[in-house]
Amino acid sequence: MSHLRFVKVLVFVVMAGAGGCATMYPGMRAEVFANGQPDPDRDVAVAKAAEKMDETPADVEIYSGKIPEGLDVSEGGAKISVAQGYESQYQILGTVESDYTKEMGSAIWKNFFWTWNYKETWRKALCWPQAPLKALTLSLWAWFMPAAYPCFAVAPGDEPGRQKAHLVQLKKLASAMGGNLVVLTNSGDLTVTTVNADTGQTVGRSVTKNMALRGFAIKYTPPAVSQGGLGLVGRAPRDEEPKPAASVGGASAGTSQPGAANQRSARKKPRAPRSPAP
Repeated sequence: MSHLRFVKVLVFVVMAGAGGCATMYPGMRAEVFANGQPDPDRDVAVAKAAEKMDETPADVEIYSGKIPEGLDVSEGGAKISVAQGYESQYQILGTVESDYTKEMGSAIWKNFFWTWNYKETWRKALCWPQAPLKALTLSLWAWFMPAAYPCFAVAPGDEPGRQKAHLVQLKKLASAMGGNLVVLTNSGDLTVTTVNADTGQTVGRSVTKNMALRGFAIKYTPPAVSQGGLGLVGRAPRDEEPKPAASVGGASAGTSQPGAANQRSARKKPRAPRSPAP
């Protein structure tokens, strides 16, 4: 009994030091725009490629707020188009979606009968060998073994935490499509209503904010003319990268003519002085 108590204390100390449960990331869904024809197999392949990414793509930027100059979002965020004259800068690749509600069903299976693809190396070493034991014992191992407790994954309880997880997923999806920009269009909340089975009256309602986040994946090619920067969230734009014309506040920086900085005034080569006539 003393040995079991020691193991429990040790596991709880590890959980406290590591933050307890692992972070559950939202489910990912992609819809690729190509040749105007739907291709579910291609969409699934993009989502699987994004799931295999261990690191968050650093070259993908998230735009939230004012729509960049040259793009137009309509129909409540369901449609996006490129304005005339900006076709060489923007290529609409498809839609990307990060949704916690799509992961809830599989979360029960992974927490009690299998395991997750953890980011922490120590958690992988601890939890992956336990996955067959969870299945063989019909989840009893997950319920009663303290060593299985750090293997549980839960969604962040706060809205900023969920939004941060959404941005990670959307960046991975856009990168898997070959894009480097995501324009956010809308988010979704989860509403749970409790109804009395006898009277049919609503006795309670809870709303969990920011359970889903959606947007368009875009491949952005900087123009040859250096212009003002986009108001992007996720990472600060690099100084050496040319930026699109519109800033967050709607103001745009002045533009210069291509090659103007490199133009040099032509100078006449001085002639050699003539010798005086004899």
